[in-house]
Amino acid sequence: KVKIRNVIISGNSRTLDRIIRRELYLGPNDMYSLTDLTDSRNALGRLGFFDGNTIEEKRIDNKTMDLIVKVKEAPTGNIQLGGGYGSYGGILISVAVDDRNIWGSGIDVGIKAERSELTSNYSFSISNPRLNDSDFSGNFSVYTSEYEYNDYTVLSDGLNFGVGHKFTRYISGHIGYGFSKNSYEFEEDSAYINDPYFQNYAKSSVTVSAKYDNTDDFYMPRNGFILSQSIEDAGIGADASFIKGRTNFSAFKGLEEYVNFDLIARYKAKFNYVKELDFLPVAERFYMGGIGSVRGYESYSLSPKTKDDATADDGVRRYGGEYSATNSFELSFPLVPKAKMRLVTYLDWGYIGTTEKAEDGFNIENLSRGGFGAGLEWFSPVGPIQLMFSKPLAEEAGDKTAVFEFTM
Repeated sequence: KVKIRNVIISGNSRTLDRIIRRELYLGPNDMYSLTDLTDSRNALGRLGFFDGNTIEEKRIDNKTMDLIVKVKEAPTGNIQLGGGYGSYGGILISVAVDDRNIWGSGIDVGIKAERSELTSNYSFSISNPRLNDSDFSGNFSVYTSEYEYNDYTVLSDGLNFGVGHKFTRYISGHIGYGFSKNSYEFEEDSAYINDPYFQNYAKSSVTVSAKYDNTDDFYMPRNGFILSQSIEDAGIGADASFIKGRTNFSAFKGLEEYVNFDLIARYKAKFNYVKELDFLPVAERFYMGGIGSVRGYESYSLSPKTKDDATADDGVRRYGGEYSATNSFELSFPLVPKAKMRLVTYLDWGYIGTTEKAEDGFNIENLSRGGFGAGLEWFSPVGPIQLMFSKPLAEEAGDKTAVFEFTM
């Protein structure tokens, strides 16, 4: 058995020593363990603060050794740009200033301003994953937003705050509270003005969530999986009253040992379900389309629809689904390794539906769509950039497709 004499940190020109040490499962006077060493490397990778890390073993004698932790700082504070182009919405642009490791403290602070033909979103957020270097976390955010869906516009003002706890190396939990005031805007001659589905409402909700994460990197994991489950209970002294569940699963596998180059396989799945108690607003239902859902279609454009409505932009009303499921298969290939540029190919498929019967009847109660394509992943000096070129699958008349999207 070998005892750790000292742990030496190097390469952290910005991140404080204690931020690194609190992620290590080996310290002075601990007995050496290969499992603890591997888990420490992975924990540092999940921070997303470093381009890479190594932990070297330096023998002092037969019974003691030093561990030398070497990290390479990654840019965590940057101006982020995002956008896309679709056959319906045209060009979308967003700007955000965010630092996931402000002043090397491990605290995440973000200010977001987003404007486009369809959206207006301003927000401030702050979160600390390890309050006072403990296993507790805390977060707070405030926002005002305006989003134009296909048939109406939703205006929201709200705030969120919560606390979390890290129970084991891989398992964490969180409980949060959110309050928002939400209203709808329509065209002057819209039939939605007196529609009971489109009532202005306030939402007061508590969300409980749990997460398992044993991946080895924040941006580009090559091993491990992530499983998360959240349950939101709305109806505490406000108008909206429902229970909403969200399940997310991601699995990652590096295939270099089989193909002799750095190929990464990914599978991502999401399942969402909402149950109306007294009042389920349209804006709280589910919609599909876009990055993170089904690429090849406009964001939020896939939804159960009612029969033709002359007042709607494209002749139909979208009421949103009560349940949705999406799957994504991806293969990521090295393109320019020195520039951290990769080629990704993907296949998405999703299903969305409703059990509710609209007064006029649905002409589409549920639907299934897919998309495939290829894109560029670039971990640039100002943050990760994605350029996606997509082709829709199972497209039908009236669908709003998107041929190109990008995020930065």
